[in-house]
Amino acid sequence: MSQLTDVIATREIDILDHAGQPAGKIHVYIGRPKQEETGEWGCPIEIAGVDRPRCAFGLDAIQAIELALSLVGGTLAGTLEAGEGRLRWAGESHLGFPLPPERQP
Repeated sequence: MSQLTDVIATREIDILDHAGQPAGKIHVYIGRPKQEETGEWGCPIEIAGVDRPRCAFGLDAIQAIELALSLVGGTLAGTLEAGEGRLRWAGESHLGFPLPPERQP
């Protein structure tokens, strides 16, 4: 369950044990972007069990969503489980999130 109040999208990532069997799940939540007093747009994210809720900021709502998805991709890529190849989405090791430039191969 998410701590975010206005969730617009979710994804479940499977965690496999070292034998390749299901061992748990990571829940990703993307919140509705909102404009801040500064004029920037913030898009909240939560990766339950991996990271604290955070916000990605952009010049408009679409950029904030793009940056939020990259933030999720980079955070997941930095986990021990991802490093060991033990995360799956829809049976695939590619989790469907873009990576920020510093994490791209």
